Amino acid sequence: MAKRDTSDYNKAYNLKNKFEFKLISGNIYSTQRDSSRKRGHPIPEWDLEGLRDWMRLQPQLEKLLKDYKDSGGDRNLIPSVDRRKDHLPYTFDNIQLGTWRENLDKENAKKNKAIIQMTREGEFIKEWTSIKEATKALGFKSHSSISMAVSGIQGTAGGFKWKFAN
Repeated sequence: MAKRDTSDYNKAYNLKNKFEFKLISGNIYSTQRDSSRKRGHPIPEWDLEGLRDWMRLQPQLEKLLKDYKDSGGDRNLIPSVDRRKDHLPYTFDNIQLGTWRENLDKENAKKNKAIIQMTREGEFIKEWTSIKEATKALGFKSHSSISMAVSGIQGTAGGFKWKFAN
């Protein structure tokens, strides 16, 4: 039986993977820049190629890309770059490669911790089951101001002091 020439297939496969990597990394880079502006953080110190170089150095990149491809494009498995410490800006020392689902789970875990609402003077007002609950009940447009207040990034949110319940 003659051995089949797979070079054309391999070239097409590699080209498709390169395209997916460029698309994913471009989306990550754009999101990092937008997120930094919204949070008042400095724009990441790298350009798009710098981010791609960093990603290529991560040992789990190939597995993440393969898992995403094998899933048929499951959004939960899209490779993603997250900050290790949310209150700090994007720096190479403060980012990690994972999946979109891992990032979402991390954010949801933070939102599902009980928090305490206080006056500016620190007097107890109410305990909420989560940042999400307080955000919705008080009519805030986003959870980010309460999140930044409980994390110590800003002093108040909505005119109140906030802290995580013990």
